[in-house]
Amino acid sequence: MNLAAVSVSTKDLTTSVEFYKILGFEFEKFSEGTNEIALFLSGLKAKVIIGGGDSAVAIKQLGLESEITYISTGGGAFLQFLSGKKLPAINALEESAS
Repeated sequence: MNLAAVSVSTKDLTTSVEFYKILGFEFEKFSEGTNEIALFLSGLKAKVIIGGGDSAVAIKQLGLESEITYISTGGGAFLQFLSGKKLPAINALEESAS
């Protein structure tokens, strides 16, 4: 991945929602790409939302939690929520509150 090229297109970005699959990041030989992505995202001036349990663990291991606006361990469910899909647990909470 060429993050230098990506950085040019993100200079005016206000919000970034990132859901990327991290495979084997806990092994040193596979961690370089994950670390580069995490460091890149943490340096954005935009609001950065990270989704997915593995992504959340990687961000925490690098000590970057304070540089990220919001970290969700929900992964696919969180992405569905952001897209406006009604989730069963949210529906149940809304119904019990009314």
